[in-house]
Amino acid sequence: MNTNLNTKLMAIGFVISGVGSAPHRSGRPEFIDIEQTLTEALVESKNDFRLASLIFSWVAIHGDYVIVEKLFKIIHTDYHRDLKDNVWPYALAAFAMSKKIHKWKKLTHKFKEGVYAFPKEMSELPIKQKGAASWAKKFNILIPEDSIRIRETDILSPEELIKNNLQYKNRYLFGVSYRADIITAIQLGYETPSQISKLIQCSYEPAHRIFNEYRMAT
Repeated sequence: MNTNLNTKLMAIGFVISGVGSAPHRSGRPEFIDIEQTLTEALVESKNDFRLASLIFSWVAIHGDYVIVEKLFKIIHTDYHRDLKDNVWPYALAAFAMSKKIHKWKKLTHKFKEGVYAFPKEMSELPIKQKGAASWAKKFNILIPEDSIRIRETDILSPEELIKNNLQYKNRYLFGVSYRADIITAIQLGYETPSQISKLIQCSYEPAHRIFNEYRMAT
C-alpha cells in the first residue's frame, strides 16, 4: 500500500500495523471521502490480499454507513478502467448482502460463469479441499472458504470512528446521505456550493439548498 492510501484508510477507521497516526497538517482539515477511499483500496486489493481482508472487515462493521449509490458511481465512472477486470467490488457487495446490509444489492453482479477473486492457481486446490464461500458462490464468484479473515481488531469501532471522523459522525447524526456529506464539507470550511458539489460528487442543487439551510440555521 502506498503512504497516501494508508493515511486515507486510517482516517476512515482502518488500523494498519506498523504505521503511525496520520500526520497533522496545518490549515483547513482535509476531506477524506469514505467511498473514494474504499474504491482506491479496492484497486490496490487486486495485488494485496491482506488489504482485501481489511476492506471486508471494515464493511462487516461499517457497511451500513456507506452511500452505496455514490460508491457505485465512483467505481463505474471514475475507476471503470482500473477496476474493469477486478472482481473484488462485486465480492464485497456479495459479502455485505450476506451480512444483511441489503442496500449493497445495487453493487452486486452475478457472473455468467465462475470467476476467481484470488488468482486461479491460488484458489483451485483450497476450493477443492474446503469448498467455495457460499455467499460469493451464489454470484458465481469463487473464493476459497475461510480465505478472507474478518478481524474486528483491525478496524475502529463505531464509537471510536464517530470521535475520529466527521463525515462518519454526521452520517450517524443526519443519516447516510449526501446531506450529511454536504454538512461535513461546510463544517470543514468549504465556502461555496460549487466547491462542495465537486468535492462530494453530488449535483449543484442539493449543495446549494443545504448550504443555505445550514447557514440560516447557524
